Amino acid sequence: TEFGSFDIFAITPEYYYVESLNLAEGSRYINDNDVEGYRKVVSLGKVVKEALFKGEDPLGKYVKINGVPFKVVGHFDDPGGDRDVSRVYIPVTTAQRVFNMGNRIRNVCLMLDNATSAESQDVLEEAKTLLAQKYKFDAKDPRALFTYNSIEQFQQFMDLFAGIRLFIWIIGIGTIIAGIVGVSNIMMIVVKDRTKEIYRAGDGCRAAGTGIQCAATGRLFCQSRSGFQYCNWRHRNINNLRCHCRPCPGTKSRRSQAGGSVEG
Repeated sequence: TEFGSFDIFAITPEYYYVESLNLAEGSRYINDNDVEGYRKVVSLGKVVKEALFKGEDPLGKYVKINGVPFKVVGHFDDPGGDRDVSRVYIPVTTAQRVFNMGNRIRNVCLMLDNATSAESQDVLEEAKTLLAQKYKFDAKDPRALFTYNSIEQFQQFMDLFAGIRLFIWIIGIGTIIAGIVGVSNIMMIVVKDRTKEIYRAGDGCRAAGTGIQCAATGRLFCQSRSGFQYCNWRHRNINNLRCHCRPCPGTKSRRSQAGGSVEG
């Protein structure tokens, strides 16, 4: 028998679409029949399944939640992270009856199709107003009702990434301009150094050799400078690597373990 401490969520079938979970083969979601029939069924996250069943197929088996047996009808994974895979989902009506929760509901989730940030905020404000009128509280009081708009948060992240992309473009353009100025200065120095040869070419001497000498000198100077910068960069990286690879005496690994109320 395995034990573990996990978050238990009492949900309706629509909650799976809010979280976009990946259902394992042979599994099913908690459906309307489970909710209407107060069935003692459970869906396990990947972390919970591995902790309780150690790689075995949990479908059709039973787990105890706070001492009450529930039949496993599904297990799932979450490509977005480890938060949801450490959860246990049961029908909301079953939780209200078995664990004496009454008709209390902790969270309400709303989904909108192709809505902008402004449209989602309008729907959120309308929902807050309706709840405030029914339960007699101020809709503008943040302590009365906590709300979270994922579309607004997503837009903030997109704006942040757009700013990062703009910054990278500015740095890239600045680097190109600096390179152009640097090469121009090098060519000016080379041409100035070859002024006598250019005058001789103007007096009738062969000009091809002078042009080749200027181009070759500029190219050699640029390559020498680039090679020096590369060697300097490699030298610093090797020194940093040597510092980071030094052993740290007395280092020990630690592991924590928690018990809980879910038993498989």
